[in-house]
Formats: sequence, structure tokens, C-alpha cells
Amino acid sequence: MKCTETNALYIVWKQMMPNSEFENVAYATFSTDLVSQMYSTDFHLEKDGSLTVLQMSDRHETLFCCVFGEGEYEDVTSYALNLYELPVPPFPIIDGCQSHLGCRIVAETGGNLTCSVKGVRPKVDLKWVVIGDSEVSTTFFKSHHLEAKKIGNKFDVIVTSQYQLKQSGLQTVTVECRCNGSEIEALMLVTTLELYFPDVKRSRTKVKGQNVDKEFRQATSSSSKGSDNQNETMVSGNNHKNLKYPDS
Repeated sequence: MKCTETNALYIVWKQMMPNSEFENVAYATFSTDLVSQMYSTDFHLEKDGSLTVLQMSDRHETLFCCVFGEGEYEDVTSYALNLYELPVPPFPIIDGCQSHLGCRIVAETGGNLTCSVKGVRPKVDLKWVVIGDSEVSTTFFKSHHLEAKKIGNKFDVIVTSQYQLKQSGLQTVTVECRCNGSEIEALMLVTTLELYFPDVKRSRTKVKGQNVDKEFRQATSSSSKGSDNQNETMVSGNNHKNLKYPDS
């Protein structure tokens, strides 16, 4: 943390403690030679007066300020330190989906979707969002339930969202579970899920003067046995198929 760009005669680094009072952590004068004094082994004072945290921990997640002066006046530089830790694994985990690269599941037109992150700091806001279709995105999700459990200085966060497909003739909806509203959002991956609704019937259309039935039939046990690359899983009480993607 840099104290000042000016040629200060002295500096005093202070740290806000849990009781909201400030305590000195380092002091230095620059009148002739550098004379410094450390009040804590957690820090190192550089030659230019910058303060380095030797090993960041949650007790350093607070406000630091540096008071410096050139003889006639004093000024203050402040820093608010925040500790960020990615979850393990570093992406939201979707129930029934084993990879953050994406899954496709057979779903009913109404149900619940759940995703979670484990061991993240600070506490984040998980959110389900619809990708690509603005009309669907405003009506697809009906409610969201967010739960955060603190374990030590980290958090396990789970979001369960209820969805309902209201658009007729729409057989696929792509959604993402992502971290929302935190600086850690830029460091985390998102997890994508494609929902396939086999029970939805498409409307009949006319192509080159002929009626073409675009109705998708329900998946049967015989058709599922014919697919070599399908694994059946249970997600939110519904029978889903986690379809593997071909290797890139």
C-alpha cells in the first residue's frame, strides 16, 4: 500500500481494530536517513514508506490509513482491504451436472433448479439467468431461495429457483448459474445448462405447400437405449438425461 508520492518527512501507518479504534503498525522518518519502527510482525515497511502485508488473513480485512507530513501540514491516505477466495471448484455446481462446460437435461415444463458454490469469500449472490431470449427471461423463473452458511471465514452458498415454461412451442431454454454483484464475479466461471422439453408440441407449419408435423414425441425407453452416450440422472425429483458433449 502506497502512502504518498510526495517527499514526506514522516509517516505513520494505522490499522482499524475490531473495536473501531486505530492502532499504529509502523512509523518512519525521512529527514536524513530512514528511521523506522514496526509495531507488528504482520507487515514490512518499504524504503519509500509503502506498507506490505506479509501474509494476508481475515484479521487484515479492515481499514488502513497512512498519516504523512512535510512539516507544515499533514494528510491521510486510506485503504480498505478485502480478502477474496475462490470456491472449490472455482465455478457454480449445478445439481445433476458434473461439468462447468455445460450440460443438457430432459426437463418438465415446471420444476426447480439448484446450484451452489463452496468455500467462497466474501459471501456472494448466486443467480439463475436465462440466456438469449428476452421474452423468456422475464417470465421463466418464478421465485428464488438463497441460503448462505458460514464455515470458518468462508461461505457455502446455495440458490434454488422455481421455473415455469409459459411459451408454447419452445422446446429448449438455456440458463446460467453465475455469481452476481461482487468483485469475485470477474474471477469465477459460470456454469451453463440447456433444458430440453420433449413434451412441448410444436405448431404445424406448411413448407412448399405441404403440411409438416413438427411435433416432438415424448422420449421412450427404447429410444433412450439407442443412445450410447447418455447417462440418466435424477435432478430435483425429475428424470433427466445428462448428455455428454463430444471432445473438442
